[in-house]
Amino acid sequence: MPRKKIPQPLSGLSRRETEIMEILFAMGEASVSAVTAKMPAELSPNGVRTMLTILEGKGRVTRRKDGREYFYKPATDPAIAGRSALQQVLRVFFDGSLKQALQARFTGDGSPPDAAEIAELEQLIRAAKRRTKEDPKP
Repeated sequence: MPRKKIPQPLSGLSRRETEIMEILFAMGEASVSAVTAKMPAELSPNGVRTMLTILEGKGRVTRRKDGREYFYKPATDPAIAGRSALQQVLRVFFDGSLKQALQARFTGDGSPPDAAEIAELEQLIRAAKRRTKEDPKP
C-alpha cells in the first residue's frame, strides 16, 4: 500500500494561508480572534475562520473545541516545518548551498554572530565531520 504523501508545511499555500501558518507556528495554538489580531493585513474574523477551515481541509492544521471556541494548531511539528522552510530558502536563494547562506549571514548587514553562537556552530561542524567519517557516502 503506497504511503500518503505528507504536504510540506508551507509549500503550495497562498500568501494569506502562509501568514496564518506562520502565526500558528509562533503561537503554538490560537483561536480565530488571536490569529485575527496578529494578521499583518486586515482580515475579518470570518475571513480568518474561512482560511483556517481551508487549512484544516488541506491537512495543515488541526482544531479542538473548548467551550464555544475552536483552537487551531499546525498539524506539523515546528522543527519539521523549520527544516522544510530552511531547505526551501536554501534552494530558492542560495542554489541549495548552506555555505552561501552562512556566508550571507556572516557578511550581511545584520548583527554579527557572537562568540557563543560561533562556538555552537563550530561544535555542530565537528559533529557533522564525525558523522561523515563514520558513514562515508560513495
